[in-house]
Amino acid sequence: MYVEVPPPQSRSIHLVHGAHNRKITRTAMFAGLGVVVVALGGLYVLCGELDNFLIACATIFSGYVLIMSSVSLVSLVYMQRESGIGDELLPAVPNGPSAETFAVLIPARHETDVLAETLLNTMWTQRDHPAHTVFAIVNDDDPDTAGVAARTATVVNLAVAQDRSYEQIRSELHTALAREAAPERDPNRLAATVPPGPLQLIVYPLGNRPPNKPQQLNYAFWRLHESFSVFTVLDAESIAAPGLLRAVDQAFQDHPGVEIIQGGIQLMDPQITGSRWQRIGRRLHRWYAWHNLLEYKRWFSSQMRYQSDRGFMPLGGNTIFLRAQLLARTEAWPMSLTEDCELGVRATAIHRARTLTFYDPRLTTREETPPSLATLIKQRRRWNIGFLQSLVAGNWRSLPTLRQRVIAAQILSMSLFQALSLAVLPLVLVTMFWIDTPAPLAVAGWIPLVPIALSVALQLLHLREYSRGFGRRVPWYVYVLFVVTFFPYQLVLSFAAVQAMVWYGLGRLGWDKTAHVGDHFEEQVAAEAAA
Repeated sequence: MYVEVPPPQSRSIHLVHGAHNRKITRTAMFAGLGVVVVALGGLYVLCGELDNFLIACATIFSGYVLIMSSVSLVSLVYMQRESGIGDELLPAVPNGPSAETFAVLIPARHETDVLAETLLNTMWTQRDHPAHTVFAIVNDDDPDTAGVAARTATVVNLAVAQDRSYEQIRSELHTALAREAAPERDPNRLAATVPPGPLQLIVYPLGNRPPNKPQQLNYAFWRLHESFSVFTVLDAESIAAPGLLRAVDQAFQDHPGVEIIQGGIQLMDPQITGSRWQRIGRRLHRWYAWHNLLEYKRWFSSQMRYQSDRGFMPLGGNTIFLRAQLLARTEAWPMSLTEDCELGVRATAIHRARTLTFYDPRLTTREETPPSLATLIKQRRRWNIGFLQSLVAGNWRSLPTLRQRVIAAQILSMSLFQALSLAVLPLVLVTMFWIDTPAPLAVAGWIPLVPIALSVALQLLHLREYSRGFGRRVPWYVYVLFVVTFFPYQLVLSFAAVQAMVWYGLGRLGWDKTAHVGDHFEEQVAAEAAA
């Protein structure tokens, strides 16, 4: 039976797991801030003069940047550095009958532009797995999205029963969606019209609650948890890779003790049409997209494996496969702005769940980059607030070793580092260019640029791998654009982190939805699915 989870009423109490009351109290937070203020005051007294104080602060900050950039560099090259680990990231080829039953959950809200394409693609690309069902989950106050989901499920289920080809199903679906919507506007009645088949519609009774993603997921899980052994989540604009469920099923069979499998996700550069100069102009306008998609490649191809091997893995986005028994123990998805991250924290820190990761372009879920810079900032602000929630909730402190807790704190506090970087940057610039700094300290201030430069060079190699692995042409000027805009992109991330800290301090914890336009959909996806 479904038990309603209340929306968050405070900054952290809703994330504390049962009797494991590990949250960091407000008193402790203010005490930590007081320690920082006292330390800065003591440093000023020791320095005696403002110039010396600024030089000391800039030097300390440079050392901190050196440590953080070096840690980032280590995780960036982890997959290549560890002998043989690259092959381990690829799942085994299915060689036997399926053993798991999959529930594919696709929560959606105001996604009429992309949901139909995602549902059709997911059904068709996973049809080789005999025991799975795809569930679109919509709120009862969203009749437009419910209507698209119901019409898509009806057309697809009837066509599958008649053994229609992909081209025929796609054509019938586009015709059905082009017709004027049916007069029925009640999402529950729309769900009742969906015939049996691989696509189904679940309507969440939102009531007076503010909308968010974990509510939809929890409602679906508690309705379905006795019927399926594995649950996975896709976003409303996700393009699932053909054969993904079969490969994950085989991975669960090969690793019977594993309870979580994290697959790869890759943001795609937008499909741009027009003349040569129009394409160049639009790529320059979406300059941030290249940094954004490389962050995903780095995270899922190397960073995620690094964290999994260390026993702490905040889960990332979607393409997460979880055993139903584990979800029941974690009380399903937590009410957080980054429910995937906090779920991974609980599962690995408290329940000691074994994890497995893989990254293979052939099995990677494709998604779009944010359509505008403002959308990117909104998305990062939400993520940063969610990471702060997990940091303050303190469930990561249940990890058994100090090394694991340090890694967890470093990952969850990244937004603090980004915000601090933006705040201290003017001070560092003033110190470096307007204050007479001793030569050794001046040289030391530039040392952090070494790992940063190496990181940029490695990311250019990742961009080349992205181009080859996903068959996307990356013009030469994009590499130049990436280098030129590297530091501006870091400033964008720092600005989003500062916003997140302000919103978190004000208690603004509402779910801020990111708009999707589907500009990563392409004709070759349809061709791959048809093949």
